[in-house]
Amino acid sequence: MAEFAKDDPAWADDACFDGAYTAKRCSVSGIDLYYTDWNPGAANVAILLHGFNVQSHTWDPVASALSRTMRVICPDLRGHGRSGWSRDGYWSAQFATDCAGILQAEGIRECHIVGHSLGVRVAIALAGLRPDLARSLLLSDGGPELANGGVAQSVRLARERAERTGFNDPGEALALYEDMHPEWRPIFRALHVRHQLRPNWVGKLVERADPELAWITRSAGRRDNAMLWALSGQIKAPVKLLWSKPAGFLNDELIAKYRAYMPSLEDVPLECGHYIPREWPEEFCNQAMRFWARQPDPT
Repeated sequence: MAEFAKDDPAWADDACFDGAYTAKRCSVSGIDLYYTDWNPGAANVAILLHGFNVQSHTWDPVASALSRTMRVICPDLRGHGRSGWSRDGYWSAQFATDCAGILQAEGIRECHIVGHSLGVRVAIALAGLRPDLARSLLLSDGGPELANGGVAQSVRLARERAERTGFNDPGEALALYEDMHPEWRPIFRALHVRHQLRPNWVGKLVERADPELAWITRSAGRRDNAMLWALSGQIKAPVKLLWSKPAGFLNDELIAKYRAYMPSLEDVPLECGHYIPREWPEEFCNQAMRFWARQPDPT
């Protein structure tokens, strides 16, 4: 199996993904959901679940690389990106039901489930509530519960987003993202400007996201923790967890708790920051492909 390299064209600064995927929509539980579909003819399928207050196109470089041999589905979770907003809330089980609906609409009976940050919670809910869909879980720096440092960082970032009134132009937005996330590969910052923002009625560029999502980082999000731990203990599919030691979202105590609920968990500590797919995309993709190569063929 060929390894992905640091200079892979999928995460080159000037990478272009136009025409590489099909943008699709379907309605689940009354919510209009947007998603991208890469290499739909492939037998092996992975669904990539993004983190809090981003959207499917944050995965474009990773999806481009993985789709050389896989089919890859990347949804905008409800309330995010180009998907509809919900009056009923943003509970993990609702996100999971939405994703199951997308897979059903595409006729996908089972797949590898990948989640980053908030997407980890969705992945656990999806695999726990619909074990028939889960061939494996690849989780990236998140879980049913976060360490205090990770919670504080999530709350701070949500507050900063709420306080921003918008950007005058893409260059202003890019300058802020370069300052906020110098650790990201440049292509991910460029994609963030292109897909995370939309012009509002006065011409300002504002976030494509429901402001109500902020409650996920506060008390509402914590209400899901016990359910997600319980579902973790029911998951039979193989699970691999990539986690950042420096970032502080997870720590040794939480990793031990993970292992208590998932005795067969394979965890890989990394010395990068929280945004593993955007900082080390080659490592992320290599970890994924090695993990999937060990799994049985789809039924």
